Amino acid sequence: MYSTFSCIFVPLYEFVLNAESRDQLCSQRVIVRVEDVNDEFPKFDKAQYSATVKENCNATDEERVFLLRLVSI
Repeated sequence: MYSTFSCIFVPLYEFVLNAESRDQLCSQRVIVRVEDVNDEFPKFDKAQYSATVKENCNATDEERVFLLRLVSI
């Protein structure tokens, strides 16, 4: 009796985000998990993305979870 085991490796990207305001510095580890749904290389409409956070403003519920969302085309 033979059995096969299939494992899909999910790429993880990790970096440290540093935020500075006046004389205070905050660091947070960020982990990005890439989900592969079709075994194709992703294509995006931009080469680089950025996001900003306004100081002393309340975040919406959506912004508390996602600051930036990318969808491949």
